[in-house]
Amino acid sequence: MELNSPKIAKKYFQSEVKEKIIGIGVTAFNRVGLENIISQYEIFSLKKTYDDPAIREKIKLNILEELKEVDYQKSKKNSTTIIENPVFKKYLATQDQSAALLFYKISGKIEKICRENNWLMVANSVLYGKKSFEDKVFFRGVLKEADLEAIPGGVRNLSGLNYDDIKKDLGERFVVQLPHLGGGKGTFFINSKKDLENFYQKNVVKECPYSKVVVTKYISGPSPSIVGCVTRAGIMHAGLQYQVLSIPTLYDSSVGSGLFCGHDWSDLRFSKKAQKQAERMVQKLGRHLQKNKYKGIFGIDLIHDEETDTLYPVEVNPRLTGAYPVLNMIQESRGQVPLQSFHILEFLGKDYNVDIDKYNQQSFEKSSGAHLVFHNLDLQEKMITKDFSGGLHSQKGLSSLASEAYSLKSVENSDDFVIVDNILLSGGILKGHQRMFRTLHGKAVLSDDKKSLKPEILELTNALYQKASQALKPRN
Repeated sequence: MELNSPKIAKKYFQSEVKEKIIGIGVTAFNRVGLENIISQYEIFSLKKTYDDPAIREKIKLNILEELKEVDYQKSKKNSTTIIENPVFKKYLATQDQSAALLFYKISGKIEKICRENNWLMVANSVLYGKKSFEDKVFFRGVLKEADLEAIPGGVRNLSGLNYDDIKKDLGERFVVQLPHLGGGKGTFFINSKKDLENFYQKNVVKECPYSKVVVTKYISGPSPSIVGCVTRAGIMHAGLQYQVLSIPTLYDSSVGSGLFCGHDWSDLRFSKKAQKQAERMVQKLGRHLQKNKYKGIFGIDLIHDEETDTLYPVEVNPRLTGAYPVLNMIQESRGQVPLQSFHILEFLGKDYNVDIDKYNQQSFEKSSGAHLVFHNLDLQEKMITKDFSGGLHSQKGLSSLASEAYSLKSVENSDDFVIVDNILLSGGILKGHQRMFRTLHGKAVLSDDKKSLKPEILELTNALYQKASQALKPRN
């Protein structure tokens, strides 16, 4: 059967996939989005959240904190803590069928534990990560090998960057990227000589283990991205999406530049030329990864020079990206099989049929939806003194409409939104700059410049942050 709709994909998984697919995540929401395709899908998470009851209505969910098998505040907040836990190991040992573990991102330790226990890891080796494709310096070389145009600039020594010298080559404004940090935490916009001096005072710069950095021209334009998937049949991809970056009401700007705050799939305004550029990039980088034995999902961060209508690749993420799990919801809403389904099938080694050209063409069709990620804007730890209400809300008065909601499907009116991935539960501790929750929207959140929030959305983020702050107090 050809996997050309979610309904057919569900039948395929029911008949052809015997393995138990288990999503592993610090919170359950991060691994949702496959429950309508994989009926036996399960999640193992670490931290309790407000939306767990809603998720549990659709997905079998085990939460270590809820089982009192882990002290969340004292534990490392990562997937390693889950798979090291005796309860998790015992659970897998008692299953009649083999399991495939779906991770967002892995570490060397995760890879070692999975290998020692003979667990199937639905993720590529850590060898594709920070010391290779995720390294910004290494990536410049990858672009050259793949015959793709890089942002004007190049690799320079970290020590002794000279503002006047760089200004002659790239102009008054330029960007410095540390090789090993993603999510904007290693990206710095330099607008003056003083900015460069301040750059050297940052702790991440002082502690940087690398001698080289990437210095490029500053391009004033939106920051789209695209998700690809390396399959045996070819390179598949989702559509272009706008990244929401460095919004002051969502993330403290002192942490870095280009900080990840969400995505917007609505009101995309990419020309046919830009779409073809994106297609060419995802195909070329996908084939390059494939030559290196990579399989499954990868993401490409881009910058759009609107004056020349040129897309430039900024970095590649050889793993699932921050677009998940919402991208699954976006694709399913347009009748498309979520790309993550093929990611799993590749690691299971299953044979399947799909019209890749048709799939990729459909990916550029119009979509609607967005998500925003809220962080603690203070460096100071805080006590959570009461639950912060999640679920479906109305933008008018921030009134709660339904507590048990976690998907874009729940958003029927343009003024409605869903608060999800909500860790603000009474008795907990919120770390400095830690994620608090996300919001899901059925409409555009970015203004016409595709860099700032629409006024009404900015007002909403301010109101939500103020409301969340009422559930917090400084920790003595």
